Amino acid sequence: MPCNAAFQCEKYTFGPLLMNSTPLYPRATGYPSAFTPVTSRIQSSNPVAQVTLANEAPLRTPPASIAIISAGDPPFDRSTLEALHAKPQSTYCSFYFTELEGMTPTERGQSLLTEIARLQDIGVLTAQTLVVVMAHGGILDGELIVGDLQKRTLLPAAELLGALSRGARDPQNAATPVAPIVFSCCHAGVIADSLLDFGRPLLINGGEHSLFNLDAEAVLQTCIQQACSSWREGWALKAEPLFDTLSSVSGDILQLIDPEESLEHRLLESSASLHDIDPRQAGLHVVAALMNGDVDDLAESLLLFGLDAYQQVSPGKPCLHRTFTGNTEWSAVKLQLLLAIGVDVNATDEYGNTALHFACRPRALQQSSQEEVESLYRVIRILLESGADPSLKNKAGNSAADLVNRSGLRALASLFAPNAGIRHSPQESTRQLMDAAVRHGWKNVLSLLTDPQQAMEVDGDGGASPTDAATPDQIIEKSDS
Repeated sequence: MPCNAAFQCEKYTFGPLLMNSTPLYPRATGYPSAFTPVTSRIQSSNPVAQVTLANEAPLRTPPASIAIISAGDPPFDRSTLEALHAKPQSTYCSFYFTELEGMTPTERGQSLLTEIARLQDIGVLTAQTLVVVMAHGGILDGELIVGDLQKRTLLPAAELLGALSRGARDPQNAATPVAPIVFSCCHAGVIADSLLDFGRPLLINGGEHSLFNLDAEAVLQTCIQQACSSWREGWALKAEPLFDTLSSVSGDILQLIDPEESLEHRLLESSASLHDIDPRQAGLHVVAALMNGDVDDLAESLLLFGLDAYQQVSPGKPCLHRTFTGNTEWSAVKLQLLLAIGVDVNATDEYGNTALHFACRPRALQQSSQEEVESLYRVIRILLESGADPSLKNKAGNSAADLVNRSGLRALASLFAPNAGIRHSPQESTRQLMDAAVRHGWKNVLSLLTDPQQAMEVDGDGGASPTDAATPDQIIEKSDS
């Protein structure tokens, strides 16, 4: 069924909006209930924007310059995206996974495809509409599934992209540039190789890993700005210039998938100079390294940008907490690195949680496999040996010890017992990390912990990646021996 419930109020604007301008004709008659056309007093060089609204509806439905398909969870919920500072000042339409109609997650996903087809049929969504998809993603049987955080709506990414590409290669549109689809989603890089002949250029924000919300938000705001400029000034929005613009914003991996040209941007490899990197973009790169990189990637990012860059983009969440999201197999070693350079082991977030709270949070403990429990055991031990206080209570009144004791996981609870034999030995942890860095050729780790010149003299494994030499668990086991 059409999902008109997902489109209320000013999902569709007619003419650029100004914060202080009064609409000349707030609501036109004869429009689908999904839209509310609005104009302001200013005009643009775009012919559609020059239509005068007196006491009658526009002669035709003007196409949207941008379509935003959002998971609907904060910070990509309706109230945030439609705030005055975020709302596109051009024709646009938006979809929210959390508001779609249907009895099941699959039905709600199909209702989105139905509404996309309807808007294509009436000329609102065209091949010249920039589409930005901001969704949560996960891999199921090798396929990328997108939806909202609570999995209320689920839809295969290939089906969504196929629907959005309908008619893009119509011979009648051959002379008109096709606007790209920007796909900002966790694990989006998984499907990159399968999209070479998809019909529309595709810009993928993120790799085969979790994506930081603020990175996706920076990409969205840039897309809105570019779409509004192209609509107001009447120029076509093309994939490669947009890729170049987004490359100066995102701190994560960015890919352009196009039959004519495929490009990839990785901040450190693709930037000619550190002076070309915006401070906020540098902070996003540090977050990406904390979440998804290995320990040497993190050390390199910290050497170049420092923890100050991280604080600029994520002041309310201590960097230790970030190591528990994304690629968690490296959590223990990255914790050792951060603690070795002086990060406060008892730093708290806005909810009063320390890193030890984060390691012991119920969701992590309840959903953990035996292998993950063993990894958490090492992480908790490192934190305790580095001076983490298990008695500190968060704003909910829980200590890390309380959380573990309620989990029923005896192996983890034993670490908090008075006779656990935990010694406060941060220097020993640093020494273990230094030894591991020498063995595995982590030159950036050594540069961060010692004089940079010493790293050039390391006789490592020729710069091979850490995972080529040993697994993170093996590294911790060897370091503990």
